[in-house]
Amino acid sequence: METLIQTTLQNQFIAAWQQAPIDVMPALNAERTKGFEFFMEKGFPTLKDEEWKYTNIQSALKKNWVLNAHNNIEIDFNDIKQYIINQEEHHLLLLIDGKFYPEYSSKIPGAHICSLQEAYQVHHELFMQYFSKQLSTAFNAFTALNTALANEGLFIYVPKNTIINKPIEILNLNGFEEEDVFTHSRNLIIIESSAELSLLQHSHSFQENATFTNVVSECFVGAQGKLNYHTLQLENADSCTVNTVQIVQEKDSLCNTSSITLGGKMVRNDLNFRLVDKNCESHLYGLYLPAGKEHFDHHTFVDHASPNCYSNEFYKGIMMEQGTAVFNGKIIVREGAQKTNAFQSNKNILLSSEAKIDTKPQLEIFADDVKCSHGATVGQLDEEALFYLQSRGIGKDKAYALLVSAFAQDVLQQIALTTYKTYLENLIEHKLKSMFKD
Repeated sequence: METLIQTTLQNQFIAAWQQAPIDVMPALNAERTKGFEFFMEKGFPTLKDEEWKYTNIQSALKKNWVLNAHNNIEIDFNDIKQYIINQEEHHLLLLIDGKFYPEYSSKIPGAHICSLQEAYQVHHELFMQYFSKQLSTAFNAFTALNTALANEGLFIYVPKNTIINKPIEILNLNGFEEEDVFTHSRNLIIIESSAELSLLQHSHSFQENATFTNVVSECFVGAQGKLNYHTLQLENADSCTVNTVQIVQEKDSLCNTSSITLGGKMVRNDLNFRLVDKNCESHLYGLYLPAGKEHFDHHTFVDHASPNCYSNEFYKGIMMEQGTAVFNGKIIVREGAQKTNAFQSNKNILLSSEAKIDTKPQLEIFADDVKCSHGATVGQLDEEALFYLQSRGIGKDKAYALLVSAFAQDVLQQIALTTYKTYLENLIEHKLKSMFKD
């Protein structure tokens, strides 16, 4: 069955590859060919692949997916207002099935923002300097496939010494087509030296049809640059996402990330950091709440390639009903990366006997003057705390919800955007109400 599924989809991708115009971005043809050949050789990952042993991607590929041609779609802006978190305090960028719609997006002083194809034409030298230079297609078949087929996406360039004064809210709406659509999109984000940018990227399903989104984002943070990168996934129970983010940091740079996963049939997040020069600082925070039969998979990789760098990773999971999750966090300290401080923690609670978490923290050290730690815990809610709340007249279900919300706060309090944090708290409260009802 797995072979049949892979063959059917591969035939669609072969047809798309053969029909793709070679003159769209001709300087990328060699890179695209390498990606496509890698995908054809490896195929989709299976449970035999170590990096995918707990996530059965085959079940997500069984639908009769239609490759999205990214046609222009007529939009009534009133239909999408409900998905915007804060249009007054944030700049807004709108993407629909991975395609950038500038006519519905903010004009942002100081930043150069356009579609991927326009960036290839207008910022060609800069584009070629960074595109696919740090993201090896050897990561997995999805990044290879994205490199081969993605023609749509977003380009953000912040020149040196530029500070974007308001967060940029990137709204991804998926599923505008009536068919079950498989899309590939690519984002390239370049922050030059001493520049600062805050991004809030969130994805929603527009309709009830299924979508499969394969998105790759490459982020480069120059010397003394600063990037805040927040991700929220809130899609319907038939939608699947493979989201790969590669962040490269140069000397004295700072990067804060948060990954919040609250909705989707199957969500896979690969977050990769490379600290290529000294005195980099990286913070990775994550929270995932699978319920029903949702499956959320978070893989992180922090590569300490230079000395005197600091990374701190803190992920929490709350598994409800038949929800399942995976956390695989890997830190590597290269030879010569002395004075490294690297910390990782993953904490999980199971709220039902059918919920499941597979957690695998990893730490590889090839330097001798470092401070590093990693660990993971899996448990249930504190029975003494539950009893205490009930003894004060609080119903059992309400007490459960309060304790779960408190568990999530350790991650949410790391988010500096007040409006966004409040938005998340309301979303989590709403999701918990579906399980805890007095």
